[in-house]
Amino acid sequence: MFIEWSSIYSVSNFALDAQHKQIIKLMNDLHSVVSNNTGEQIIKKSIVRIRIILETHLRYEEALMKYCSFSEYEGHRQMHRALLFRTAELFDMHKKKTVSISEILVFIKKWWLRHIIKDDMKYIECVAKLEL
Repeated sequence: MFIEWSSIYSVSNFALDAQHKQIIKLMNDLHSVVSNNTGEQIIKKSIVRIRIILETHLRYEEALMKYCSFSEYEGHRQMHRALLFRTAELFDMHKKKTVSISEILVFIKKWWLRHIIKDDMKYIECVAKLEL
């Protein structure tokens, strides 16, 4: 397994934790596809899934932060935009064969887990007030 879910990643919100778990599962699935050398078509589908779910999740998270008036909303949103830009750039580089999927997965894994532990934990109190 490429990434294993741990309670240290929990932001104490069922919907957000479920989305975080789903993104980790998609990264694990893509890692498995690459490790098993399954084929370019399956890799492309996995990449599209990750990009869609990642963008959907980040927008949902931003909506919650905005709704609860999270004081660091704009900075957090900018981090999300930077991730989406960088992953799009990396996936485009993969099309040109200048970067491997494995390298992309390592980047996303490091960014994602650090972001959850360091940055997402900051909005827990604010989002908890929404009682979702």
